Amino acid sequence: MLSVHSTPLSGLLLIEPESAHDVRGVERPGFHPTQYAAFGITTRFASDRYVRSFQGSLRGLYILPDEQHMLFNLIRGDLTLVVVDIRKASKTFGQHQMIDLSEAQNKQVYIKGGLAYGYCVRGDICDVHEKFTGFYDADAIQGLFWKDAELGINWPVKFPLIAEKESRFPGLKHYAPSYA
Repeated sequence: MLSVHSTPLSGLLLIEPESAHDVRGVERPGFHPTQYAAFGITTRFASDRYVRSFQGSLRGLYILPDEQHMLFNLIRGDLTLVVVDIRKASKTFGQHQMIDLSEAQNKQVYIKGGLAYGYCVRGDICDVHEKFTGFYDADAIQGLFWKDAELGINWPVKFPLIAEKESRFPGLKHYAPSYA
């Protein structure tokens, strides 16, 4: 059984697959095209990426190209996922949605192209699995500055660990100069 919930940002869906628990542990389903298609998710995935992060890590905000969508799946740990609408024609342009995820919840997040996403690790360690409709290319990644005052994101980590490249991502005004 699969449960899909919309969010205030169009193109951002919260997915709750049913998991099975017994004395041996937990069994969680992954992506199943027929089940997801029943909820309008008909994209075909082309590549996957696994990421392990440590406490205090902040990754992103990565911009998904308009034609590329992603299924975000937390495997282990606790994190806060932030998704920002950077589609210039959108009613929610510049707005963000924060989603707290933990391995105990067994939730996935579907993110459409034109949105930017990032996350910070609240627990000791975090394992994430990302599925992309296009091919993931680390060298082609564009991003949005995680601490841009225009976004007003209240990250739950005070002194995050950030990659140098990501600390140089431009702010929202770079992508929409008329936004103020």
